[in-house]
Amino acid sequence: EARARLDAADKARRRISDEDVEAVLSKWAFVKNAARSNVIPNGQHWVWSDTIGLIRDRFGSIHTVPATKLYPEVVQLLVRWLRERLPPEASNFTFTSLNLNYNYAARRHRDGNNFGPSMIKAFGSFKGGALSYWPEDDKSIDFPKLPESKKVSLSIGSGPDGGLALFNGNSAHQVEAFEGHRFSVVYFTLGCHDRAEEADRAYLGSLGIPFPAPDADPRSLLRAPLGYSGAAAAKATAKTPAAGGAGHRRPAVMFWKNKELEKQKFQPLRLPRVEPFTGKPSKIMVAAEADKVKKRILKKPASA
Repeated sequence: EARARLDAADKARRRISDEDVEAVLSKWAFVKNAARSNVIPNGQHWVWSDTIGLIRDRFGSIHTVPATKLYPEVVQLLVRWLRERLPPEASNFTFTSLNLNYNYAARRHRDGNNFGPSMIKAFGSFKGGALSYWPEDDKSIDFPKLPESKKVSLSIGSGPDGGLALFNGNSAHQVEAFEGHRFSVVYFTLGCHDRAEEADRAYLGSLGIPFPAPDADPRSLLRAPLGYSGAAAAKATAKTPAAGGAGHRRPAVMFWKNKELEKQKFQPLRLPRVEPFTGKPSKIMVAAEADKVKKRILKKPASA
């Protein structure tokens, strides 16, 4: 499916579309993930969630997720969706990993060890499901005390009112309730990215993943949160500054509507054809497969 859609986009000289992404994710065999305890909604025991790209496993090993090598064309399609429509002010956005999610509203949480900001986009036919985000959350107060009046609601779905958000995943955020079928993709960087093996950097680069430099600045796009107390926080604005605005002061969040993204000059991202891995599995791949069996990987039925 992914290869056919990549080829069709190239033949038509067009971007990867929202429909392309939805079609591919609809066929992805999501893991019943019980490990993401910080996002699992109350009353549930697991969520449909996977990570591809670079990962640090529970043993401390930093490596490419095996599924990345088994389905490189899926990764390339998701990477191209983002990179072929990035606006100039975010053209230097980098990431190492992609988190794929299906049909759950993540409860309020902070990501643990992300480096720099994340991009997030939702796909599918659904109502609701906005991302609520506290851009000035510096982790100094507990979740229940976060001021509701200070949260930003970001509509990240498809259609004229939806868009793409750049936010600090280490600050509090959650997904609002929704109806329908909702997929989301989060593009992010591992905090330990500077310790990745060169072979992993090179392989992920061949898939179009723009790996950050070991000495990259995590605040190059978004400033640090100011907290919700004190004069500085009271004067802060989370809004994206207008292009060419005074001083180009870095914001705490950026958001672009879909129609703005589609107006960007189309520059196709030329990537090499990477064949799925078919060789002898490594110890890491064997261990990862054993974990998947324990988690009972199920292919989602079409009506799920």
